[in-house]
Amino acid sequence: MKQTTDKGLVAVALSGGVDSTAAAIRLMDEGYRCFGITMYLFDLPDETGALVPPLFLKDAKRVADALGIEHHIIDMRDIFKEKIMYPFAEAYIKGETPNPCVLCNKSIKYGLLLDKAMDLGADFMATGHYARNIFNEKSRKFELYKGLADRKDQAYVMYGLSQNQLKHILFPNGSYTSKDEIRKIVSDKNIFTASKKDSMGICFVPDGNYGRVIETLKPNAVHTGNFVNTQNEVLGRHKGIVYYTIGQKRNLGIDLPSPMSVIELRQDTNEVVLGKDEQTYARAILVDDFHMISGEVNDLPKSFELKMFNWGLLLKARGKQLGNRQVEIVFDKPERAPVCGQHTVIYDGDRILGGGRIVKVIK
Repeated sequence: MKQTTDKGLVAVALSGGVDSTAAAIRLMDEGYRCFGITMYLFDLPDETGALVPPLFLKDAKRVADALGIEHHIIDMRDIFKEKIMYPFAEAYIKGETPNPCVLCNKSIKYGLLLDKAMDLGADFMATGHYARNIFNEKSRKFELYKGLADRKDQAYVMYGLSQNQLKHILFPNGSYTSKDEIRKIVSDKNIFTASKKDSMGICFVPDGNYGRVIETLKPNAVHTGNFVNTQNEVLGRHKGIVYYTIGQKRNLGIDLPSPMSVIELRQDTNEVVLGKDEQTYARAILVDDFHMISGEVNDLPKSFELKMFNWGLLLKARGKQLGNRQVEIVFDKPERAPVCGQHTVIYDGDRILGGGRIVKVIK
């Protein structure tokens, strides 16, 4: 692939998928020198149950070979298990519903991997995320925006990035308006990832079975127990509180006389409390470890829009700073199923202002 002007050396985080492939192609076409870098984060069981490297490592190498660039696989399995997988399991055991992608982006992908990319001589690191990183000439700060593609808000999980991280990060896919454009870029180069399906969910839980992963990470920590109602009457047996989340009303595994939702997870008694769906609603949440991307917590506007889940709706709310990077957020109207462990992300239109982790739900 011909490269004309030299805009710098970029480590492209190749995942073996179409998005990161397109990111590399665009950068090379624009005159950047590129090499591939891929995180080896975990092993997966094969058909015999033996743990083997995930297939995306081979796919990432195939992409790099097709592009004619160097490729480095960085073995981060031990640190990923310690910093991401174990805290993920521990949060579920406590009755929370964590989002490991937020922590991984801050500390692993745009933390340790970015550091490794710099050690390898890169000026920048790029990923296939649908986000935009824009330098504000007036404030002299980097600002994070949603990508232009519809329903591809991947900036949500990157609200924790610092200015020092953002100045080294490129998001080549952020300006595209559809996934079809991305696939065409790759298919025009006849690279196999053009037809690959999108990856969904948490990378180390590819089949969506969180409970199985948690039981593997924390043997003997998951126990069956009782479903109860708000009068503490036993309604049936559950398979472990890690298999449930606040607001869940499907796949409970028991017959009920009328529809019910999970309204509480009691770690101390190992009970899952079921009730009416309206009992999942809350008027406010307490958010800890609040981070502003291009300002301070004091810069948080009094009223704003937010998301509590990656693919959630934008909700209207007001904020009150409590000190120690804690913010109390009061919804304009009660909202359904806020849950501890998830992350609240604050928006100003398409711009991500910042966010934090939900540590308390206020009814």
